[in-house]
Amino acid sequence: MATMMREFAQVREPVGLDDLIEALTQLRAALPEGAEADVRFKGDDVFGRQICISWLREQTAEEAELDARYTAASATSLSLAA
Repeated sequence: MATMMREFAQVREPVGLDDLIEALTQLRAALPEGAEADVRFKGDDVFGRQICISWLREQTAEEAELDARYTAASATSLSLAA
């Protein structure tokens, strides 16, 4: 089974409704097949509010290679510390 990575897109700046709809439509078209995006509203009155969209995607080969390299290095350093 492939490792899944969480990807994020955020709308931080105030935008018009038409611009927001256009941006979300482009984002939806670019999502991987079968991705189920979650939309959340984050923030507060002090720091501002933003729209956060997240979805899961499969890990790329480059990410898997880096993950394996750092996992092996971490295991080696843990065994040396023991």
